[in-house]
Amino acid sequence: MNTFRKILAVVIIFTAGYFLGQSQIISQNFNSGALPNNIQNINQTNQSDKVLISLAFDQNNTSLYSRDWQANLSLLAVTKNLAEENNLAFEIKDYAEMGVLITQIGDKINGQDNKYWQYWVNQQQPLISADKYILQPQDIVEWKFEASQM
Repeated sequence: MNTFRKILAVVIIFTAGYFLGQSQIISQNFNSGALPNNIQNINQTNQSDKVLISLAFDQNNTSLYSRDWQANLSLLAVTKNLAEENNLAFEIKDYAEMGVLITQIGDKINGQDNKYWQYWVNQQQPLISADKYILQPQDIVEWKFEASQM
């Protein structure tokens, strides 16, 4: 049990450091207007009761979905529903207190080519797992399968 706690602590520290490093890079990209064109255009419309979700499997393969906002709905639940609707494989791993992490969407599995599923909400990368992030009206969510920068 003691070994498990040490491993969990290392995973948490690594993940926190990674997200902090990524937030700096992402902030620079978003500040330079690097949002995909389809999200930039939708962001300019009034979507007060909607949530927009982008699934980016790679730079040339991005799908955009609009969902009605509902109170107390987690990002994990919406993402799982999108995967089911589109017949995409969907896998998760529960890390107890750290939360549930998505490990596979479609044929993209965490660790392939040192890439992992990561998400941003309104151009910010939250430091909580998708099961703990409760969607808000007008949220714009981007799921990306990207290489680790560490």
